[in-house]
Amino acid sequence: MSNLFDYLDWRGDVPFQVDPFNEVDNLVLSVLAYVELDSIVPGPGRNGDCEERSIPDPGFLPRIGIGDVCSRFWEKHTEEEVRGSGTFYRESPFILKKLCSGARFRDMQLAGFVNRVSETDNEQMSAVCCFLSDGTVYVSFRGTDDTLVGWKEDFYFSFKTGTAGQERAAKYLSSILRNTDCPVRVGGHSKGGNFAVYAAAFCEGAAAGRIIDVYTNDGPGFLKNVLETAEYQKILPLVHSILPEESLFGLILESNFSYKVVTSSRKGIMQHDALSWKVRRNRFEEAPRLSEASVVAEKTLETWLRGLSMKERKDFVNIVFSVLGDSGLENVSEIGKAQFRVLPELVKSWLEMDKKDKRVLRDAISRFLRTGATSLTEELKVKLFSGREKKKDSDKESNNEKENN
Repeated sequence: MSNLFDYLDWRGDVPFQVDPFNEVDNLVLSVLAYVELDSIVPGPGRNGDCEERSIPDPGFLPRIGIGDVCSRFWEKHTEEEVRGSGTFYRESPFILKKLCSGARFRDMQLAGFVNRVSETDNEQMSAVCCFLSDGTVYVSFRGTDDTLVGWKEDFYFSFKTGTAGQERAAKYLSSILRNTDCPVRVGGHSKGGNFAVYAAAFCEGAAAGRIIDVYTNDGPGFLKNVLETAEYQKILPLVHSILPEESLFGLILESNFSYKVVTSSRKGIMQHDALSWKVRRNRFEEAPRLSEASVVAEKTLETWLRGLSMKERKDFVNIVFSVLGDSGLENVSEIGKAQFRVLPELVKSWLEMDKKDKRVLRDAISRFLRTGATSLTEELKVKLFSGREKKKDSDKESNNEKENN
């Protein structure tokens, strides 16, 4: 099994002039966005102040070489600390190490790092610009991080168009386009893929014509009203959507672009881990289709959400995250680590919850369970009917052979 690490070992010394930018490079740079680059990569603005300017400014994006980024990161962190973080993206700093060793990325420069997390605005948006030796820039949006705020914003996608993170992503890309003159690719993994598509569609200015590719790697979709906009329709030909065969996150909500299904070394929901996607030379190993489990999950979520009004969705999300917040949680990874501390707090929050909120939670959860049972039953009926039809065809062929003999 080959993954991104193997790709960088085998193909990392092949320059872009020999083998142009490909879908695997896209995922490498999407994973790079998960690295904690605070105080290492300068932010946009002459003083890294992220100040937005309406006119181009040659000093807006001070850059730093990938080698210096790597050195400074590992001066601040140990391998033991990184691997013990408990997050699914804890291996991303080791991708950073690999990028420095081969000709393909050795001369890459990073710039424009931002990392905004706000409980007040329910926002988590982080991005970095990767200037490549082929004369292009890849704007990489980070996916959901470990913060409770980040996960809450994900759920906001189900009822809100233009979340704080989406709007900031569009403004960020607008400022990058305004202050560069090279071809631009935009991409991200998970929520980062959603931000990439949204930003490419709704960024401002004529410079948007320099966007040549948009990548969403197992990123969720949008509400229907986004899909119907002229801005969204305009960028569809540029979008590359990549999903693992047992995708869940990438099938949430709607998107009307085609997607490529790839294989993974992991199972179920853990296929969301980009480092598990299998690579063959300079492409991902393709799967023939999405798995049956993925199709059932997609149908369940779609039917469940369709049965909830926007207000019901909003109330459900706010109540769930209010309970989690009241328990003292700040990061999702704490749920497993501190379950004996958290569980009593969750029980306490439930007991103290008013009747109306309890009813909202019970109703939404019971609807989800009923929907899941219905979707599974329908899928089993289809498989049973298909199996019977295949048996009939097989018996018919067998009888015909006997008659001919």
